[in-house]
Amino acid sequence: MGASIAVYPMESSGLSTADQTKAALKEAINPHTMGLQVARLRKVGNAGVVLQTRSKEDLEKIKKAMPATLKVQETGQRTSLVAILNIQGHVKDGEELLGALRQQNFSEVDAKEGFPRVAFYKKTKGGSCTTVVLACSAQWRDRLMPRERVYIDWERYLVRDFLDVTCCSKCQWYGHSAKHCRAEKETCSRENQAPPGPSQGQITNEEEAMQTQNEDEGTSKKVPSPPPAHPPLRSA
Repeated sequence: MGASIAVYPMESSGLSTADQTKAALKEAINPHTMGLQVARLRKVGNAGVVLQTRSKEDLEKIKKAMPATLKVQETGQRTSLVAILNIQGHVKDGEELLGALRQQNFSEVDAKEGFPRVAFYKKTKGGSCTTVVLACSAQWRDRLMPRERVYIDWERYLVRDFLDVTCCSKCQWYGHSAKHCRAEKETCSRENQAPPGPSQGQITNEEEAMQTQNEDEGTSKKVPSPPPAHPPLRSA
């Protein structure tokens, strides 16, 4: 079964971006020499990265080799999610799709062993294709992934792990939801970008200070005020 972790820089590391964290991780971890199978590595907020491997054993190797500049946080993924990518058109009947998946690919497997279920659908931009995400047991995930492709009706589709981890919408850290977050302040989800400033037409503290300084110096330079609103139209 695949497993995933979130990796963040230590406060004393001097790392401040996800690119720097990713570079530090790649410098310390060598999948080739360690015999690792890394399924996915992507950047997230708070200068972090999420790493997914093909097995828990590989993940444990990575944890043990983690440099002192980085720290690990569990992502809280519970169920294996497997995606059947880019099925043409709109999938109208999930049960029919599952029936084709079983009959054309796993007819030899005893029905008593259960079968994956459709967790949700993801449409591509424009809606021309649909990715079907299956929720399945570790045993079924291990049956699906080695195939790399499955047959459904007249087509053959790619199969990939779908990385789905719990991310807090308040602090942008992984492993818990906003409901259980202990952070005092909300963090912007876009890395290295400050929270939205004042709305258009308002004067910032810096502009207000500049205006006061200009007035103290006897100059006439002032920060422009927002244009006045138009008076309401009178009814005839």
